Amino acid sequence: MLRKAVTGLLLGSMILAILAMLAGCADPTPPSGGSRQAGVPGLGRLWLLTGIEHAGTNVVPAAVRATLQLSADGQFVASDTVNTMSGKFTRTVRGFEVPAAVTTAVGYAGRDPARLAVISAMSAVADGTDVGAAASRTALTLSVKAYVLTFRDVGAAVVYPSAPPTGTGTAASH
Repeated sequence: MLRKAVTGLLLGSMILAILAMLAGCADPTPPSGGSRQAGVPGLGRLWLLTGIEHAGTNVVPAAVRATLQLSADGQFVASDTVNTMSGKFTRTVRGFEVPAAVTTAVGYAGRDPARLAVISAMSAVADGTDVGAAASRTALTLSVKAYVLTFRDVGAAVVYPSAPPTGTGTAASH
């Protein structure tokens, strides 16, 4: 009787493991050379903000040079021209989310409505909410909360070299 129970338990466990793998719940590590971020619209490009729709208004921030970048290794970098936000992003069904962004803490005391709209919209992208994303060859559209942000492709993303781990550099001899 005990043997039947153990056999049944093992068989059930194996079936659950196979179902989990088929459902995509297995190890999310991509095949060699792949990226967990593959398929995220706008990947690897530098995007310049060209418009914001919010609460029935459309703001074209021509004098505000806000940018966004998503890299293949999962890095998110954005600038609203006052602060820079960065962190890791993860792919979602709609696009991506940035679960734990960090930001510089420069305050903006001005009253320029376009700049204030840019600051609010870019902050919404970095606050951990699922961001809908769609891209063509030259345009990226993000939808998050009550904002629709439109970007224009201005070239390849800027690649920031990683700092070498502490203690691995070689000291110069004098």
